[in-house]
Amino acid sequence: MMQMQAHNGSVNYSKGEMNMRGDDSLAHREMAIDVPSSFVPHPKERPRLTNSGKEEKLKKYQHDIKARKDQELRLQKEQDFLRASLRESKKLQNLEKRSGAANGNSASPDGFVNKAFDRDGGEYASMNEAVSDKTKWLESARVDVGKAVSTQQILNLLHALRAKLGNNSNELRVMNNLFNNVQFQDSVTLYNQVTKAKKGDKPTSSPPQPIAPDVYAAIQRSESKQAMQLRDILLRPPFKEVLLPRGHQAMLSTISADTQSPVSPVSSSSRVSAVEKADQYGESKIDIIHVRKTADPLGATVKNEGESVIIGRIVRGGVADKSGQLCEGDELLEVNGIPMRGKTINEVSDLLAGMTGELEFVLVPSGSQRYSRDMQERKTSVRALFDYDPEEDQFIPCQELGVSFTTGDILHVINQEDPNWWQAYREGEEDQALAGLVPSKLFWENREQLRLQILAETAEADNQTACCPSGKKKRKKSQYGVDEIDTDDILTYEEVTQYFPQPNRKRPIVLIGPPDVGRKELRQRLLETDSERFAAAIPHTSRMRREDEEDGKDYYFTAKHLFEADIRANKFVEHGHFQKDFYGTSLESIRQVVNSGKICVLNLHPQAIKSLRVSDVKPYVVFIAAPNMHILKENITKSSGKEPTVDHCRNIIDKGREMEIKYSHYFDFIINNSNISTAFQELLAEVNRLEVVPQWVPSEWLK
Repeated sequence: MMQMQAHNGSVNYSKGEMNMRGDDSLAHREMAIDVPSSFVPHPKERPRLTNSGKEEKLKKYQHDIKARKDQELRLQKEQDFLRASLRESKKLQNLEKRSGAANGNSASPDGFVNKAFDRDGGEYASMNEAVSDKTKWLESARVDVGKAVSTQQILNLLHALRAKLGNNSNELRVMNNLFNNVQFQDSVTLYNQVTKAKKGDKPTSSPPQPIAPDVYAAIQRSESKQAMQLRDILLRPPFKEVLLPRGHQAMLSTISADTQSPVSPVSSSSRVSAVEKADQYGESKIDIIHVRKTADPLGATVKNEGESVIIGRIVRGGVADKSGQLCEGDELLEVNGIPMRGKTINEVSDLLAGMTGELEFVLVPSGSQRYSRDMQERKTSVRALFDYDPEEDQFIPCQELGVSFTTGDILHVINQEDPNWWQAYREGEEDQALAGLVPSKLFWENREQLRLQILAETAEADNQTACCPSGKKKRKKSQYGVDEIDTDDILTYEEVTQYFPQPNRKRPIVLIGPPDVGRKELRQRLLETDSERFAAAIPHTSRMRREDEEDGKDYYFTAKHLFEADIRANKFVEHGHFQKDFYGTSLESIRQVVNSGKICVLNLHPQAIKSLRVSDVKPYVVFIAAPNMHILKENITKSSGKEPTVDHCRNIIDKGREMEIKYSHYFDFIINNSNISTAFQELLAEVNRLEVVPQWVPSEWLK
């Protein structure tokens, strides 16, 4: 895939440009050609696991656990067998008998006397003389391992063996024929050269570059087994970088790009020297490279700088990225003999759209360094805290490569070389041929700051022209009666990592949602379903204890001044005031339930989530959404026995929407409470899943 870029994609945009929604020059700075169908610009649906998908993941996780247990059991059985074998060993029993005899036991030790170990004489002395006699001639022909070995040294060793063993040995005759073989002698010479190269010695042969093109052309034409083996050896990095310049490395990449369809050799007419091309274009250095474009997209973008066509981006996963020949900043002069200078991005797009097979690029190298393979494999996972649609973004370099996502989606960022646009895959879409483009954290922060500044200036201008009758400026408040989100708190991404469930430390389940949506009923059902598994955090209060209440069971009864001191010390995740008395849920109460091995079930206001997330309890937030007006009215009537008003139902729905707008980046799971029984089963299934399936959590939680 080749895309076109007209501007450099910098982040320095004016306020006027932010409002230019109809500017075509900003809409398409890069244009895709053979982009995969999955990147056709249309909103993508957020990937969600179906019930069958959840069951499949659960089965896989359980299978892995069983396999690990089987492995541990097998190792345990092997250890037991070895221990039993030692105990039943006859040698060990003989040693025990001998030890008993030494301690005064009448039992005589079994065994025999080995005269070879009589150091005073006998067989040991004669054997020692024989060994010392044989080592004398071996030392004369000793060959140090790791040093260069000549065929003459090997023949000397053979003669020494023949002198001792005689000429009638069949093995010596075979070895003599082998050592005198010309091919074997050539192999020894090659071994000596490799040994010198490993030690850093300079090779005695002349530089290989002049004959490299002919060698690789022969490899391309040959289909023999030896040629294939040589090709595999030369494709490895040490030989690839040492033997060939970058232009000829492309030949090797072309050979390995498509093993199913062999590459035809480049014709002599197209094999023009780089020196001739440099003279033709008036450049000091020219590279000629070959890349095979198959069914996989090319994965490169270009931009116009005057009349020049410059490679602006290498997209991870494409042929250009795998071949390693095209670099960002290279200027394209020709593609398959067609000049590129002076062409517009649309013309280049049309030319390259239908090109397949081997492509010959004549280019001016930029000298930029590519990332190593280790850097390319390095991946950062983040959770998106905002919604993004590339179709609505006029600043994205290439809309066809844009990745749309919603709040809560997991993105695997594999390249952050561009400070403005990251290359990433969305969770569940790692099989895409190419990575997509998403705005970087810094780029999105700058854009949001500029947008909020424009909104603030516009609101200030409106307030100056349209004031309320009292002469005071209008002040917007949320329907919940709390201040709006701080303008400095711009939501971008949150780095995440996988968290594996711990059997003795369960994550608390936090239910949030608008009033009368059914949170209390769902919480009560969980607590009543299994009291050994679910528990509630015991709240604190400053009111007086009643006769039927027990401190530490119904409430923690605290003096009012102590309660106020705990509030100032931020010990409560949520607290309130009712009839001059304080009520609240402390972090320590939640932690006690977690440490007991039970699942703590909480009903909290969304504002309490922020303080809970910075603690060590790792909450799992479930948002209970309201259904439509008709169903909500029926649910409230069934639960309370009174029919609610239309305004009351509308207020519940509006507050739920406001919560989603302000706090959806905290949500881990959403349940639409159309039916309380169905919602409970869905909640219980999600809680069960949390105990066996890894989850994405903020990286800070595991640090």
